[in-house]
Amino acid sequence: VNTIKPLTGALNLQYKSGLNAWTNGLTLLDNSGNVGIGITNPSTILQVYKANASGVGPILSLASDGGSGTTTAINFSPWLTRSGGASVAIVGQDDGNFSGNLLFQTAPTGAEANTLSTRMIINSSGKIGIGTTTPLATLDIRGVSGTIPAASVSAVSSFAALITDNS
Repeated sequence: VNTIKPLTGALNLQYKSGLNAWTNGLTLLDNSGNVGIGITNPSTILQVYKANASGVGPILSLASDGGSGTTTAINFSPWLTRSGGASVAIVGQDDGNFSGNLLFQTAPTGAEANTLSTRMIINSSGKIGIGTTTPLATLDIRGVSGTIPAASVSAVSSFAALITDNS
């Protein structure tokens, strides 16, 4: 095992492109454990920074080898040892037609081992489904029980809470 350890302070891994000056690429703060990418003083456990001079483009990319149904995800696990894994996830899913769906998933109440269920989808056609993974309209809201309404609209306003326009 090789160890790289600064005598004091943060560990900065730098990179250089051509004749340009050295740039901080990764910073590990010894006193807080925070990690910074593109920033030397990260204020959270992981902070990623892209300067305006770096141009337009993504800050973070998640990818897999692809194929119909393949996914990449951001998992949220408020309870680290939960046997079912994450309790919430935002998932990118390949739809098999060279485009993708965005899924919002949560674990149902009841048991620690419950797996995630898709609660909302934005599909590759731009249709939004709540309570369904196959929306039939631009916004498709479906209830899951005969005793609970599929949607509720209310407002404390002198204007209409819901406006429909068929023009």
